[in-house]
Amino acid sequence: SEAKLLRKALNRHCCQIYTFKRNIISAFLQMLVGLLLFRPLQVSYYYDLKLARAFNTLITKIKPELVHVQTIRMAEYVLNLKYPVKKIIDFIDALSLNMLEKGQTTRLLLKPLYFFEALLCTSYEKMCLNKFQRALIVSNYDKKYLGNDRKIRINPNGVIVKHAII
Repeated sequence: SEAKLLRKALNRHCCQIYTFKRNIISAFLQMLVGLLLFRPLQVSYYYDLKLARAFNTLITKIKPELVHVQTIRMAEYVLNLKYPVKKIIDFIDALSLNMLEKGQTTRLLLKPLYFFEALLCTSYEKMCLNKFQRALIVSNYDKKYLGNDRKIRINPNGVIVKHAII
């Protein structure tokens, strides 16, 4: 299966791989809780309390020098770790900007949802910049949108054509 092939490929680069299963019902319940906490829906959807506890236990056991997370969707898992560790977040891009742009082009009925999510994401991204020691993002455009913080480094996606062998 694809999962077995992926695990086999990852095993060459990892000492240990941990997998966790999520319950879709709990994901939607977390979204409701997230609304009450003014947390972005995207963050709340991917948050699972059992996983957070397991992750915290694992980090305390492993004692890594650094924790790297992809997107604000995963940031919630490392914001309040019991074990003190340096943290890097790879925003990839500014989700708040994506939501704002989507809100400008979507159907009238969905506009308020996208604009509300953009507002929540903006606040959450700023909080992440305060709690993480370093942040990565793919473009200068997104970096400027997030406030051009000195913690943010650009990590571009794609191929630089002048260096590509075609």
